[in-house]
Amino acid sequence: MGRLKTRRTHQYVVAFPVESAQKHWMSTRELLNRIQSIPENPRGVVHPKNWATAAKSVRDYLLQAPPWAARVGSFLNRYPSPFEKVTFKSLDGTRLSAWLGRQEPSPGKGRRRGRSVELREGILIVPGMFSSKDNILQRARVLKIFRDWGYHVFAMDLRGFGESKRIHNTAGWREAEDVIAAVREFRKRVPIGVLHIYSESLGATAALIAAARVARQGEKLIDGRLLAVSPYADLEFVTKYLSTQPVKSREFYMVQWFFLRLLHLGGHNYKDFIEYTDAAAKAEGIPVSDLYQLSSAKNFVAEINVPTLILHSYDDPVVPAQDADELERALAHSTDPVLWRLTWGSHCLYELMDPDWFWSVLRFYFDFACPLPGPALGKDLAFHEA
Repeated sequence: MGRLKTRRTHQYVVAFPVESAQKHWMSTRELLNRIQSIPENPRGVVHPKNWATAAKSVRDYLLQAPPWAARVGSFLNRYPSPFEKVTFKSLDGTRLSAWLGRQEPSPGKGRRRGRSVELREGILIVPGMFSSKDNILQRARVLKIFRDWGYHVFAMDLRGFGESKRIHNTAGWREAEDVIAAVREFRKRVPIGVLHIYSESLGATAALIAAARVARQGEKLIDGRLLAVSPYADLEFVTKYLSTQPVKSREFYMVQWFFLRLLHLGGHNYKDFIEYTDAAAKAEGIPVSDLYQLSSAKNFVAEINVPTLILHSYDDPVVPAQDADELERALAHSTDPVLWRLTWGSHCLYELMDPDWFWSVLRFYFDFACPLPGPALGKDLAFHEA
C-alpha cells in the first residue's frame, strides 16, 4: 500500500494511496462493460427541448468564426472567477488561448492542509472544428465539471479557432502539438493529481494523435483517461465526403452548408474543404498527401498507451460510419483504446439528446476508477458491485 493522504472535496474527506492508485484501475474494456448498463433515453435532435440550446449554440458558432467576433464573444461569455484567461505557445510557437479554472485551497486550513487540498484531478477540454472554449455548450460543461466535480479545468482553443492565432489548421497534425502543449501548460500552472482529456471531433482526432506521438517517445501524454468523441479516422476520406454532394441525408446537407458558411466567415475564401486542406498543406510546405497521413487517426490509435475510449454514432452526418469502420479495423488487435459505437448521437450531440446519460457516462468513466478527488459516482449506481 502506498503512502496515504487525506483529501477534502466539496462533499467528503477521502483517503487514497498515492503511489498504488493506478494499479487498481479497471481497464477501459471493464469500465465500458459497466457503462453500457447506464440507461439510454435519447430524444431527437430537433426535439423542442433542444431548440433554445441549439439556437444559442449556432449563434456562438457564427460569432466565433470571424476573429474580431471571437474576441467580443469571449468577453461577453467571460468565465466567472476564479477562472483566468491564459495564453501559451504550441510546440511550433503558435499562440494559443485557454480558460483555466483553478480549485483554490479552502481558507484557514493551514499551509500543509492547503497544499493537499489544491492537489486535484484535472481535465483538459479540447473542442472540435469551428467550436471554442466560449461556445455555450463548452462553457456550461466546463463550469459543471469545475463546480460539481471539484476538478481543475483547462478549456483551450485549437489553432485557427476562437482566440488562438488564426492560421490554417491542419485537421490533426499540428493540433496534436497544441494538445501536447496544453497538457504541459496545465501541469505547469496547477498541481494536478491525475490528468484526463475530454475531446470532440477535430479535437478528438488531435488528442488521439497527440497520445500516440508521445507514446512513440516512450512516455505518456496523461496519467488519467482520454475520451474521444466523434473523431475521424481518415482525413482524406472525410475531406472529400464533406466537399462532394452525392445523395445523402437532409441532415448532412444542412451540416455541410453550415460548415462551409463558417469556413467563409472565418475569412477563408475556399469553395470546399478540399481546397482548404490543399492550402493548409502548402502553408506547411508539405504535399497534401503527407498531410492526409499525418492527420489521420487510423495511423496512430493502435500506438496509444493511455486508457482511451472512443465514442461514435452510426447516424453521424459529419463522420460517417464508413470512416469509423477504419478506426475499428485499426484497433482490431488492440485491447485499449476501445471503440464504442451507438445507434444515436449524431455528431457530438450526446449531451443534447440525453443529458442524464451523457453526464452519467462522463462521471463514471473519469471518476469511478480514479482516486482523486472522490467519491466515485459508482457508489451511487446499482451496478457498482455487478
